[in-house]
Amino acid sequence: MKTDIQRQYDEIIAPHYDLDPQQVTTNALGIALGQLSSAMLDRSASQPLDLLDVGIGTGVFCERLRAASRRPIRPHGLDISERMLELAKSRIPDLRAARDDAANMSRHFCDCQFDLICTHFITGFVPISVLAPEVHRRLKPGGYWSFVGGTSQGFPELRRVAQSPLIRRLHGGRELDLGGLKTPFDQSAVESVMREHSFQLRSAETFAPRLDFPNFDAFMAFAWRGAWLTPFIEQLRLHEAGKALRTFFNLWVFPISDSHRIVIALGQKPLADSLKDTHSLECEGSGRCEDNSSYDGGSYDGGSYDGGSYDSGSCDGDSYDSGSCDSGSCDSGSCDSGSCDSDSCDGD
Repeated sequence: MKTDIQRQYDEIIAPHYDLDPQQVTTNALGIALGQLSSAMLDRSASQPLDLLDVGIGTGVFCERLRAASRRPIRPHGLDISERMLELAKSRIPDLRAARDDAANMSRHFCDCQFDLICTHFITGFVPISVLAPEVHRRLKPGGYWSFVGGTSQGFPELRRVAQSPLIRRLHGGRELDLGGLKTPFDQSAVESVMREHSFQLRSAETFAPRLDFPNFDAFMAFAWRGAWLTPFIEQLRLHEAGKALRTFFNLWVFPISDSHRIVIALGQKPLADSLKDTHSLECEGSGRCEDNSSYDGGSYDGGSYDGGSYDSGSCDGDSYDSGSCDSGSCDSGSCDSGSCDSDSCDGD
């Protein structure tokens, strides 16, 4: 049975996500791409770049990354929404995909460590303090963590309006309380978590886009269908507003001008951490060393990576023996009788 978040992303958000009516997502990801270009994408290298995009969504960032990189990209993606992954795989045919909560990334792709891990717009649901140690563990020494996420300082005007006596009276005393989100407080909180988990901070900034909502429909396109406040819109049942209530909002509440606060940061795992994490990449859960796979709650359902094989490629420098681990389980530290080297599935 789907959770509310899965239902919202599958049925409401996925069909509209790429419309990005205020261009907030597009511009924020552009800044993240610029940080990566300065740090790693401009370098020519013969080895492919192993990417894990946690919360890959419709795959738009992976597509932009591939277009900007001088290195070939081997893409892996994790998302809680089946529909978002379908859209991502239609955009990125060689995507190796898994459907699960970002908090469970340790269960997937256990045969690889990564040059780059992206966690973009997921810390409303999974705290950065939960992501940080696992991102560090899954990165190769010298690998990068691209973080993009809103903070609890966002939407000050919407907060003020939602807490006004008039709006609360309309909704039985309820208010738009964003306290349930797990977003970091501000940029310094993001930087602190990165440093606490041994990342070297390469770049960080706070993006504060202006938001203009001329009427109720423009607000709903952004806040409900655009994913920014979907759970809270449904909590207040604003998506069910009839013509009379929409007219009331347009007369007495809108237009509204507001802003968001989004932290965009790039951390690097030090090369000196190579010994620390070499033997710590144990395979958890039911992840399997298998190509031609998309993980879906314990079973693989037919996604593919580069036509079902790695074309003699490698994850973290280890070849895949004709393109696959032959369906071997990563549990117990082995891949089809091949040793995972001290319970590590990347052979380091």
